[in-house]
Amino acid sequence: MREYMGQGKAGEAAKKAYGLPELPQPLHANPSSYWINDLARNYLEAGTQKIKEFGLGGLIGKGDAREAQDCLRSFNVDDGTKRQILTIAQDAYPFALWHKNRVVYDVHPQMTRSLMSMRSTTKIPASIFERLRHPNPFFVIPAATPVTHADGLPGRIIGFYVTGACSPRYEPTAKMQQMEIIGRAPLANESVLYDTHDATPNALHAMVLSEVHDANQTEVADLDWCHLTLPMTGEFSVNGLVEEIIRSGFAWSPDMRGQFREEAQFPYMETMARTVVSHLVYAVSRTSEVSEGKNDRPPVKQKKGGPKQPKPAKVHQVGYRTGAAIADTLRKAREGEPGASTGRRMPAHIRAAHPHLYRVGLGRQDVELKFLDPIPVNVDRDDGDTTTMHPMGY
Repeated sequence: MREYMGQGKAGEAAKKAYGLPELPQPLHANPSSYWINDLARNYLEAGTQKIKEFGLGGLIGKGDAREAQDCLRSFNVDDGTKRQILTIAQDAYPFALWHKNRVVYDVHPQMTRSLMSMRSTTKIPASIFERLRHPNPFFVIPAATPVTHADGLPGRIIGFYVTGACSPRYEPTAKMQQMEIIGRAPLANESVLYDTHDATPNALHAMVLSEVHDANQTEVADLDWCHLTLPMTGEFSVNGLVEEIIRSGFAWSPDMRGQFREEAQFPYMETMARTVVSHLVYAVSRTSEVSEGKNDRPPVKQKKGGPKQPKPAKVHQVGYRTGAAIADTLRKAREGEPGASTGRRMPAHIRAAHPHLYRVGLGRQDVELKFLDPIPVNVDRDDGDTTTMHPMGY
């Protein structure tokens, strides 16, 4: 796991050498799911193509940091360039697994905001992650969750890729033992990537994409690719799994040395982990809303001798009915429509929507995620002039 590679001279040289998208770019106020998917594809396809041109295509698909480093030993470039190539190859592998089926989960913005408020202590089996309906999805997050990076720069989380993983940190599956996938002393948090629907993995791998903004938040200065591992064995609560990810031995990019802010490292990791955990728990819940999916672009005929057109992705809308309902309730409260009486005389406010996890079914092995809608409290008593103070941290 690591932070972004784009800062400094090495990062700028890599962008030019590998044909990566030019940065900085103007900041989009409301990034669409299609814009986010195209941004990620352009970046990762450019890096993948350049590695193949170098004759190092074998780096993409091994998913093993040790084997990748062995391949690079015979490549006649300096150590800094080797590190950049290895980094791009590590980012390209989850993308290569995604590209086989090209599944996009377009998450309703209000659904994302509600999921980020989830603080459940209900213990649930980690095996629920095996319920992912579609292989290796790319969760697109138009809500653009704010995050502060470890060097103190502001940014937004706009999506994450999910694959299967074999991790030495967790109990191996029978197939892992049979294949002796991790039989030698592994790196601290080395994972070997697989398809999410393969029987081999004992974990999930998430590669989170976020923007890095300038201090004035007017431009996207860089892109951050953050790699996380989530177990599929044992039991956990949402809060416990977030803590497990944070403790799992995060490895920062060498290019970030000297730029860390101690006070920013934990909040960065906590936001990254909670984004991934909350969205995955919703996606595998029995009550999740995932649409049938539509192509993200119309089919085109390939012109002879022309550039190869990218294959369309299948976009599934996630949480659009529930998210729209929550947003509508919030809108009505803001516009002063009367809410139900609660029997308590409190200042006008909105009790936020919050998701709850429930263990149900035979042996309570199934998990459902239910939302309590936002509740307008005494909104009809608000005269529009009175200011209500809510002290925080007193």
